[in-house]
Amino acid sequence: MTDREQPERQLREFQLLYQVSRALHRTLNLDELIHLMLSAAILPGTGGFERAMLFTVNEKTGVLQGMLGISREAALKAWPAGADTLSVDEMRLDSALMARQRATALNRKVIKQRLPLKGEENPAAQAYLTRQIVFIPDPGQQSGSAARMADELQLGPYACAPLSGRNRSLGVLLVDNPVSREPINPDSLLFLELFASLAGDALENARLVRRLERTHEDLREVQERLIQGEKLAVLGEMAAQVAHELKNPLVSIGGFAQRLERQDLGDSRSNEYAAIIAREVRRMEEMLGNILAFSKKQLVCLEECDIVDLLDEALELEEDHLNRSGISIKKQISKTIPIITGDCRQLRQVFLNLLINARQAMPQGGEVMIRLARCGLRGEGAIEIEVEDTGGGIPSEMIRNIFNPFFSTNPKGTGLGLSISHRIVEHHHGELEVVNGEQGACFIVRLPVQPTAPQGR
Repeated sequence: MTDREQPERQLREFQLLYQVSRALHRTLNLDELIHLMLSAAILPGTGGFERAMLFTVNEKTGVLQGMLGISREAALKAWPAGADTLSVDEMRLDSALMARQRATALNRKVIKQRLPLKGEENPAAQAYLTRQIVFIPDPGQQSGSAARMADELQLGPYACAPLSGRNRSLGVLLVDNPVSREPINPDSLLFLELFASLAGDALENARLVRRLERTHEDLREVQERLIQGEKLAVLGEMAAQVAHELKNPLVSIGGFAQRLERQDLGDSRSNEYAAIIAREVRRMEEMLGNILAFSKKQLVCLEECDIVDLLDEALELEEDHLNRSGISIKKQISKTIPIITGDCRQLRQVFLNLLINARQAMPQGGEVMIRLARCGLRGEGAIEIEVEDTGGGIPSEMIRNIFNPFFSTNPKGTGLGLSISHRIVEHHHGELEVVNGEQGACFIVRLPVQPTAPQGR
């Protein structure tokens, strides 16, 4: 290059860097910024690079992982067809083009890369740790993870430039020339250094904006939950008042209906009507009882509880209903189940609610499997109770709401049984979760053997 050509080249590069700086700060969308950054890095007439790849650090695993790889052919699609000159200002990226760039064979190879964050093993890690450009003129001379990366990505002469934010490294920009095999000269390395500095600043800004957006979304969700909580509190108070007012007349209606049911009215249809009234009143009383139980504060009265006995008592209470519904019970109980500390009455109610839920899920009959075994919970001794039915399971879109108050998959259900059970288990510092098994839903209760300071609510 002549003495006259050198200043002209430098002027073009500085003009291009100015355009790059404007373009990179034009968007704060992180995905668009990454595509824009890699496309601009391999713009013809700059560093002469043929491909660009981005690696970022996974802080949990401590490795550099591939994020995106773009070839010059894929980058050129970001400019309008038939353009006489390629200006960064004219570069246009939309979701369809970015999707096509991500679908290339190069990018599929890049995103599979997991590089150990050890400078002696890989030039990309060395650039990240030292915050200096690392140049590899002959990838064939590498060994270890560097050799594997060079072989999998078919690297030509390449350089790794750190992308640094204000106080930390953000990633590594790798550029190479796999087609021409031309070495990366000092002028290209200088351009890469300046480009990486601009890209690092833009990347830091975009990440800060994304973090701010996520924080804003979290705050909005918390606000919505608080508003919803206040609404539920008011609704619960109103429901308790209404339930209390309705319960007295229902007792009278139910009592008279039962007396009519026991009498011979001389008309079979009249006796049938009386039986229907009595049955529906019992269902309404159960519903109102659940509403009152859910709305009022409950204290946990600690005592020694034999979970095996509580399960048997719940089964005995539900035995007639299960038999009439054609549901069989199977049990798998370990021999060494410890006595736990808890509220026996409330825990019995949990098991009864789970059995009722299983019965309602199998109107045509089926099987309930009950398993009881030891387990661990937050590093302490615990027991695990599983109640699994063959009712077909819970739709995936509903399973996340299954413990919400007044949510029920059964048209005749109140939607409070599982919610009450969930709250009781929480008061015992345990866990209640639901998963779909092979044939139906499986509810899993985990209770600590010695809960710490249960609280009433």
